Amino acid sequence: MNLPKKILLGIMASLMLLGGCAANTSNSDSQAEIAKCEIMYAVYPHPKSTISTGASVLAALSEFDKQEKLALIGLFKDEAMAIAKTSLGKSNGIRINRQEAVLGGYEGKTIPSMVLHTSVTSQAGYTTLIEIAANIGYVFSQDSTLVICDQAAGEDWVDLVSLNIQDAGTKTFFTNENIGLFFGLMIGQLNTTDDLGYTFYKGTRIFSTFSPPYNANKKADAVQYLAAWLNDISNKNITLNISKQPVSVFFPHNDWAINPAGEQYTKYLRDGLVSPEIMSFKARVKRDIQQYISNNS
Repeated sequence: MNLPKKILLGIMASLMLLGGCAANTSNSDSQAEIAKCEIMYAVYPHPKSTISTGASVLAALSEFDKQEKLALIGLFKDEAMAIAKTSLGKSNGIRINRQEAVLGGYEGKTIPSMVLHTSVTSQAGYTTLIEIAANIGYVFSQDSTLVICDQAAGEDWVDLVSLNIQDAGTKTFFTNENIGLFFGLMIGQLNTTDDLGYTFYKGTRIFSTFSPPYNANKKADAVQYLAAWLNDISNKNITLNISKQPVSVFFPHNDWAINPAGEQYTKYLRDGLVSPEIMSFKARVKRDIQQYISNNS
């Protein structure tokens, strides 16, 4: 995927702006896991998806407050599971494990998103993941979705470092209020908002941020400084454990200004065509969003 580094990092961070129901939608239960992978996405249509979504719908969504946005995510909490099941082929090579609501931010803004947790059981699974992610991006009119794997996945994938910050003290630090505060402290310590995003996983209480390998140590040093400072001012009650993990990521994407019907997503599909079932999902999501706006206006 020959995108400039700046665009790749911007897509990656914006996707971090970005619960669950466990499910099993694969026929590869007996196969051993070779990688843990996630598909991260948002349900809010991209602002440029004017033709796909409708200008009036986009305008109404832009006025939603935090609680209305959270409620909208709840409306589609099972949709990605169904899209994933529809996308699976006979030799899919993955297991769909569960879905989780997460909190994320990019350049100072915070927004709730969703993560689909999967296990890859064969090399074919990486292709399946990309197809599922492309279908999700198409259905929800996203400019891109994010696929993250904890093992090297292929030459077309981008290698990054995931910096994981675990809340491990006697006093809980990552409350709803402090998550955004910590993001702000990171921005201040690094003295930039460029390509800076995060995801907070509520279940494991891990605050995660990505970095290109060449910049990972600088970001880790900044976070370590903040962790030490918080530990000191809290009389040792706040402890943040920091670890680094290499990850491979892939960005199925579509520029809605250039491809207003989501045509770019079709290049990630095995037969190059959006299936009637996926088109039906998209129509239903659009209808449900319009109804939600009508009910809350």
